Amino acid sequence: MEGIISKKFKEKVLFDNFHLVIPEYKITWIKGNSGKGKTTLLRILAGLESIDSGEVTDFLKRRCSYVFQEPRLIEHYSALDNLLLVTKDEAKAKALLLEIGLGEDKQPVLKFSGGMKSRVAILRALLAPSDFILFDEPFNGLDSDNKTLISKIILREAENKTLIFVTHVEQDLAGLTVNNVISV
Repeated sequence: MEGIISKKFKEKVLFDNFHLVIPEYKITWIKGNSGKGKTTLLRILAGLESIDSGEVTDFLKRRCSYVFQEPRLIEHYSALDNLLLVTKDEAKAKALLLEIGLGEDKQPVLKFSGGMKSRVAILRALLAPSDFILFDEPFNGLDSDNKTLISKIILREAENKTLIFVTHVEQDLAGLTVNNVISV
């Protein structure tokens, strides 16, 4: 998947004929300092942000799942109910929740810690029908044990998908095999 994009906000140019190449069925890491356009780039790939010129039609023709920086869960739903918004496979959703230590928790996610919400949001993205998954700082709020566990689950559950990560912390990707690095 590839595209060439130009994008600016008022007078600030984020991308000027930026050539983007994302290998299919591999893991790509988008890195760069704060304010350089990493999240904007993900939003463009998801079709949530327009570009000023160029083309990203390869991406827009495919189904996308997205883990935003903030979990964006339905706060008054349980973890299971949040997962069932994107899948009918209740047994798999329950098994994944059990694997991350939330299998029997029926309280609304409103009462969850930030790390618990992040884990549910990641599972929801993995269960949603998609060709590629965008991860925007997905490991925020997770301790090292949960990062390791979630990385294993991501590798297993998204084996035949293209994965694109944004993170400032290279160590967050330690459990993943990054095949492509894009600097913005």
